[in-house]
Amino acid sequence: MSKGKKARRDEAIKKAKQKKVITICVCVGVVALIAIFVIVLTSQGDGSRNDVNTPIDLTVMSATMAHTVVQNINDNPNQHLGRTITARGRYIPVFDNASQRDIHHILVEGTDGCCQQSLMFILKDGGPYPAENTLIEISGTVSRTDEFGSAFYHIAADNIIIA
Repeated sequence: MSKGKKARRDEAIKKAKQKKVITICVCVGVVALIAIFVIVLTSQGDGSRNDVNTPIDLTVMSATMAHTVVQNINDNPNQHLGRTITARGRYIPVFDNASQRDIHHILVEGTDGCCQQSLMFILKDGGPYPAENTLIEISGTVSRTDEFGSAFYHIAADNIIIA
């Protein structure tokens, strides 16, 4: 092989290696930026994290976000114990045969009528509760009650506002 061909080949190999290094550096940089973005997003106090000192106001969220947050509260109530929740929705009492009393729910639904989720709540002062299907707003803390050998999670509401 002539010196000219060998020099061109060596130069081509050198350029290919440089491109490979640059590509790897760019990929590592992109992955690092994504990781930083995820860390920043998950550290924000938007109410969906485990910081119980961060209140959750469902009344200011989009229907989709409120549905997701309520589902998270219902699926992971221990992570929310002590957290203040504010919600607006329809009052739905459900009679419980075992306890012979109404179990009180607030039905949080999307603006288009889909994606309904409910939160069980109990008024701290014991009542009175409004008529069924009344639009209400409650605010209180996620609490746990043990009855009939089971744990029940609910919002211990300070009061009901007729919306």
